[in-house]
Amino acid sequence: MKNNYYVYAYLNPDKPCKLELNGISFLYEPFYIGKGKDNRCNIHLIDSRLKVNNHLSNTIKKIGIEKVRLFITKIYTNLTEENAIKDEVYLIKEIGKRIDNLGPLVNITNGGEGVSGLKHSEESRLKMSLKGEKHPKWGTTISTRHKEILSRNMKLNNPMKNKETVEKFRLSNIGRTPWNKGLKTSPEICRKLSDVKIKYKDIKIVSKKDNRFIKKFENVQDAMSYLKKCNKSILNYIYKRESIDYYWILPIDNNYNEY
Repeated sequence: MKNNYYVYAYLNPDKPCKLELNGISFLYEPFYIGKGKDNRCNIHLIDSRLKVNNHLSNTIKKIGIEKVRLFITKIYTNLTEENAIKDEVYLIKEIGKRIDNLGPLVNITNGGEGVSGLKHSEESRLKMSLKGEKHPKWGTTISTRHKEILSRNMKLNNPMKNKETVEKFRLSNIGRTPWNKGLKTSPEICRKLSDVKIKYKDIKIVSKKDNRFIKKFENVQDAMSYLKKCNKSILNYIYKRESIDYYWILPIDNNYNEY
């Protein structure tokens, strides 16, 4: 088990204090306790998180994002995930949550949550295992409003939609030599790429009912438009060479020219 977890605190630089807790000294009032690894301690400072209306994001914006960033403190380091959970729960309990009127923390829960400890029920796992036409959501259409919400959320969570991030990325690549400069694609890879191009164009569908040719699609997008199905569904049909009503015939199939 790797010791790559840590427990961190967000401190309020506008509120000096003298808090002693089991050998830990807080010179500024902590307002949030969390656990994680890698860059987890900065996750609450990204734009998409700050746009959510909750105690944590509102407190960060009130203090100032850059000020909070400077006062993020890793309290315990080199922990297993199990120990990180225990230490997070301990600190939240000892310092106290604002929602309980017991302390300054804006944490809503007592700690220990997160996807790493999530266990799905048998029913949920059964639903997630269903694929293609067996899935309960198969064939349902997404409303225009739902599509707009999904599109907006994807843009909010895409760091390359942030102008500052894009500029930093551009500047970091100035003067760098591309890793693949001067490299030539092998004949085998060229053949595979060629096969893929053939596979996803000039697709024919044949009726299962009477083995009658129905239509030829120029590409996957053409098939999506005609059948009003998503890209994933069409690719699933191509892979299986059939759907509920049709057989799918590709240029690389032996019987392609029969239809």
